[in-house]
Amino acid sequence: MRASAADVFRRLACAGACGVAIAGACASPTPKPPTPSTVEIATAPHAEAEERSKVALPVAEYDPVRPGPTYLHDDFEKRFPHRAMLDRVNNVYWEETALADAGVAGEWETITEDEGSVLVVGERRPKHLRVISEDYGIRAVAYVKREDFELVTARDSVVQLRHEKKLPPGIGVHVAPGTKLEWTDQSRAHRAVRVSDDGLDFAGWISNDDLGLVFVPPTPEPGKPDAYVADGTAVFAAPGGDVIARLSGSDNFEVQTVGGQSNGHQRVVIRRPPYRVEGFVAEKQLHRTEIDNEDLGAGGLGLSGWGGSGRKFTLDAGDPIYSSATGEQIAVVIKAGTRVSDGGQSESERRFISFPMSPWSFVDAWIDEPPTP
Repeated sequence: MRASAADVFRRLACAGACGVAIAGACASPTPKPPTPSTVEIATAPHAEAEERSKVALPVAEYDPVRPGPTYLHDDFEKRFPHRAMLDRVNNVYWEETALADAGVAGEWETITEDEGSVLVVGERRPKHLRVISEDYGIRAVAYVKREDFELVTARDSVVQLRHEKKLPPGIGVHVAPGTKLEWTDQSRAHRAVRVSDDGLDFAGWISNDDLGLVFVPPTPEPGKPDAYVADGTAVFAAPGGDVIARLSGSDNFEVQTVGGQSNGHQRVVIRRPPYRVEGFVAEKQLHRTEIDNEDLGAGGLGLSGWGGSGRKFTLDAGDPIYSSATGEQIAVVIKAGTRVSDGGQSESERRFISFPMSPWSFVDAWIDEPPTP
């Protein structure tokens, strides 16, 4: 029987002052800080990660390692536009060197879609991503292994009907960056996809060059629907040509007409985020009418309330949090009155503490020694 997330977190043990301990939800912190040691990271079989390593993907771009405070500004989401979708909760590290000599041994838990799992990426490193998390009054930056993230569309991707032949410019099903897809087949340079989502049905091939772990979210595209098409309408690559998508499961679909008519067909754009379809529909299936223009534009990762037991420290906005008793700043308090749990140990004028960091439950770190009550 698979352990619950709470049971899993309770079993996670911390090792290495640079590693981050992941404790069970609502579990109290360990009474003393971790002692330096070398730990073999326990990894669970993960089919998607193994499959991902067999496919030729584009060479990733890497960023330099920067000081932790670089990522703790209030406008971090604007400064760092890259995002990544977390696939599983596994080990998390404050410092890059922790990946080589110390860490946390534990089991993994798969993230479900409704939990939300998109994180801001500050650094793209060869074996991990440095991500920024903000929750429970604390903003923190940490390293996470690349295999813990989903393979998604890294840019606007067009679904090709045949991987050896491209559709005309602009035509096709466009998939927005950051979309997770289910694959039905693959070749060395392409993957086959079949989607039936929100009344939109299509199938085809996406180039591996369009896939990756890191993406920049798209800017919502303005558009004003000016017509309807009926359930069952086919969208063609050209008048009377190949079908690129079919609409089903609804009485009517809003579309925006673009350009003129051609051989009894009208070119249209259909927006069903994260998909955008551009192609031709038969004029006889198009019903032109005035439609109220609504916002067609396109979460926070969180824990379900934490309390825990034991002594707490109340911190002020701007207070720093460190990776170890002598390490760099890796987090900052952004809300006055934020509480952290006392870890019961002091060293180098710092205090060992624990605080919740989504979605990794409690993590261990250090603060400046609080004044004696």
